[in-house]
Amino acid sequence: MNISSETLDKVSEIVRTELPKRLPESIRVRQVKSEIWMGEQNDIVHVTVFYDGERKNLSPRMLNEFDLEIEPLLVAIGIDDVVPISYTNRKEVDGQATADSGTLPGSRSA
Repeated sequence: MNISSETLDKVSEIVRTELPKRLPESIRVRQVKSEIWMGEQNDIVHVTVFYDGERKNLSPRMLNEFDLEIEPLLVAIGIDDVVPISYTNRKEVDGQATADSGTLPGSRSA
């Protein structure tokens, strides 16, 4: 499958627009990133959703239902394969970046 950057942008926009309709108010989508993962037979689109909020408020059932709900929207833009979606808490990413850089949260470098 030949996946263009325009298609990746469309996938991100679908997720960015549709997901908040299903999430509780305590979860806020901060960023959606779509990328191509190389597969053995086909390349696939993978989506990462970065969010603010508590992981315990992400219902696995709701997330599975969301996957099914957006399937027709993805087919409409030419994505016929399953699109795996990962959910990453922004605090986890920011905390990891701080640990990797050796700086303390809230500290500034000159």
